[in-house]
Amino acid sequence: MVPLPRVRLEPSTACCRPTHVNRSRRTTTALVATTAVGVATAVLWVAWPDWSAGRAHDEALALWESKEPRSYSFHVSSCSGMCWSCPVRIAVTDGVVTGVNHLGDEQCGQGSADLEKVPTMEDIFARAERGRSEDWVDSYEIEYDPVWGFPASIELKCPYGTPDCGSGIEVYSLRVQSP
Repeated sequence: MVPLPRVRLEPSTACCRPTHVNRSRRTTTALVATTAVGVATAVLWVAWPDWSAGRAHDEALALWESKEPRSYSFHVSSCSGMCWSCPVRIAVTDGVVTGVNHLGDEQCGQGSADLEKVPTMEDIFARAERGRSEDWVDSYEIEYDPVWGFPASIELKCPYGTPDCGSGIEVYSLRVQSP
């Protein structure tokens, strides 16, 4: 047997770079990853209420549409800024307002209402959806009826310290005349 010649192997330069280069690359990677997680968290923190509110609105609207009666009536009381809460009973048939009864005292006024300006449930759903994105709205709280899905309470708030500002709607006493 012939002996093999001895070869001296030099260490590869790829594995023996100065440690400050490896540390720098690891630090940069960690910094980029931490920043990405921070940005994603911030985006979710800011956007999550709108996503969940939108989802709740869509689910409530789907519930209302699955059960929407042909003929119904309900009480609605609304206020914008500083005002009297003036409840009104609204009757709706086939999506059209057919009657309005004022239920408040003399400060609310007892005149006849323009039926085209009186809201149906669809209008109240639209108000709830629009209210979440109004420029003047600082925060909002919308509660939906668990059985029918309609917006039972809409409260839109202005920034703290803004005088005579805000809006609220309460819907209650739904009565179904014809499913």
